[in-house]
Parts: sequence; structure tokens; C-alpha cells
Amino acid sequence: MYLHLVLIYLSYAIDTGKTETTTYTCNPNSACGCSKQNAILSKIVGGEQAVSNSWGWAVSLRISGSHVCGASILTDSYVITAAHCALAITSLQSASIYVGINTLSQTDQVRTIAQIFIHINYNSNTYENDIALLRLSSPLDMSDTALS
Repeated sequence: MYLHLVLIYLSYAIDTGKTETTTYTCNPNSACGCSKQNAILSKIVGGEQAVSNSWGWAVSLRISGSHVCGASILTDSYVITAAHCALAITSLQSASIYVGINTLSQTDQVRTIAQIFIHINYNSNTYENDIALLRLSSPLDMSDTALS
């Protein structure tokens, strides 16, 4: 019965085009810190719109200047991404990360990649353990307000 009601609701929501806005908030006591603004509207991130500067830890991984994958800031010297993305890097000189940006055409902080660490048990057939660390050529300026 419950599943039937859920399907009716989903059918109604799809037919009427009703959607609800999602607001992402952060615990100000969290060790990793919080964005200045709650995330709600203005650019597409994983199928939802986001407010400018609300995802400061989001990174654009680029090869020869073209965006290939997303990543996230871990520390001022490391970002985390998917192993399948890291494997696309054929030369460290061609890979870079862009941080503190709201569009792919911006260039706030750009760093090249010094070293790649792919999970030792990554399986490219199943994408199991699809995770990698990228050590940056120089530390990010974490006091940059675009990263908060």
C-alpha cells in the first residue's frame, strides 16, 4: 500500500511539474567549515542549481585546459577525485585544477598536479574503489573567500 501511495505522489508531481527547492545547510561547528551562503539556486551541480560561491571546495579537473571531472578540496595541497578521472591524465604537465570559480570560464586559483595516488584496489571494470588523491604543485590559498 505504501509503495502504491508513493507511486501516486510521484506521478502527481511529474504530471503537475511541482518541485521543491532543496536548501543545503551546514553545521557551523563542523571541523571542515561552512560556506558563507546556503546552497540553493543558480548553476547546475549534479542536476540541481547552486548559488554562486556556495560550493567553494568544488574543483574543476582539467586536461589540456578542458574540464574532464570534478574534484573536492581536502587540504591546501590535496584534492580528491575519482580514479577513472585520474587515469585520464596521461602527463602531469597537461593536468591542472581550477578552484574558487563559479563558471568553467573563470580562473581564480589554478594549480598543476605534482603526484597522483590511485586506490590500490581500484577496479576499472566495476568502478569499485573509484577514488584518487591529487597532490598539487603548490598549496592553495585557503584564505581566498571564494573557497569558503
